[in-house]
Amino acid sequence: MKEINIFIRKHVVLLSIMFLVFSASAACCSRSDSLRSNIPNEKPKQDDVNITNVMKQTIDDYIRKTREWNQADYQIRFVKSDGDIEIFSIVHNDDLVDSRKRGGGKSFELHVNKASMLAIKEYAYQ
Repeated sequence: MKEINIFIRKHVVLLSIMFLVFSASAACCSRSDSLRSNIPNEKPKQDDVNITNVMKQTIDDYIRKTREWNQADYQIRFVKSDGDIEIFSIVHNDDLVDSRKRGGGKSFELHVNKASMLAIKEYAYQ
C-alpha cells in the first residue's frame, strides 16, 4: 500500500509540473507580439496618437521622392520609439492582397529622427 501511495504522489507531482510548463509555454506562444510577422495580413491602421502631422508629412515626402507612390497606395503604421528615433512600418496595399508570395514585397520599415524630422534608415522586409 505504501508503494502505491509513493507511486501516485510521484505521478501527481510529475503531472503538475507538466501542466505548469505547458501552461507557461501556451501563454507565451499566444501573445500576439511573439509571432510577429514582417507584413501584417490585415490592413493596418494609422496610429494617429503616435504620428504627428509633421511626422506624417515627413514620411509622405520621403515615400513620394523615393518610391513615387500615391498616399492611397500605402499605410503608415507606428511600430515603436527608440530614443530619438521613431520606427514605422510602411505597408504597400499590393502586399496586403497576396500574403503567399515570397519576399517582403514593396513594404519596408522606416526610421525617422524626431529632432531633425529626417528619414535616416530604411529596411526592406524579407
